[in-house]
Amino acid sequence: MATLAGMAAASRVQIEMVADVVCPYCYIGLDRLQRALAAMPDTAVDVTYTPFILRRHLPKAGVPKLEVFRQQFGDAAQGEHVLAQVQATAAADGLCFDVTDQRAGNSEDAHRLLLWAGSRQLQLFEQMVRAYNCERGWLGDHAVLLAAVQRVDCLDAAAAQAVLADERAFAPELEAGLQRSSGLGVRGVPAFFVNGRPLGPGALSVDALQQAIEQSCSAAS
Repeated sequence: MATLAGMAAASRVQIEMVADVVCPYCYIGLDRLQRALAAMPDTAVDVTYTPFILRRHLPKAGVPKLEVFRQQFGDAAQGEHVLAQVQATAAADGLCFDVTDQRAGNSEDAHRLLLWAGSRQLQLFEQMVRAYNCERGWLGDHAVLLAAVQRVDCLDAAAAQAVLADERAFAPELEAGLQRSSGLGVRGVPAFFVNGRPLGPGALSVDALQQAIEQSCSAAS
């Protein structure tokens, strides 16, 4: 079975996922990517993550997401409608999505921790998005972030806590990642690139991801 870490092979498909952990469609997009890879067990794939922050202007403590949507879409009813659409999409994919008291805000601490996680960053990303979308956890809360770290093998919670306590830790790497996503022209997430080719923004279907991977394999052969 293909994994997010990839498999040893002479020619590998490189997938770059530009994402924000507090974007629900990134949660959906990651799950679809995992399912696409699981359906292609003989394909060697490396997946990397590049950070993107949707709402860096908001506080790290977060604010009620419905209030943000009310301002963005004009009224609470439209905001609730948008959240209901996301919930329906997640449910159709068999994913949990609990919007009760969900918050929005600056996710940079979560991204610093992901960059610290190195080869385990995609496993940590998965634990973070589950905490946010399934367990009502806000990813600006260091206790929630550390709980996600503890669910990933080979990550040291004490070292993670030290990273979170120092705002300078992995800040240069974060800025470099954000500059990369900007340089790639990403304006919305998730955004996927296969061997450097953009697939466009949004949580692409499993079929679309498989087709892009297959085409990249054919081009490389």
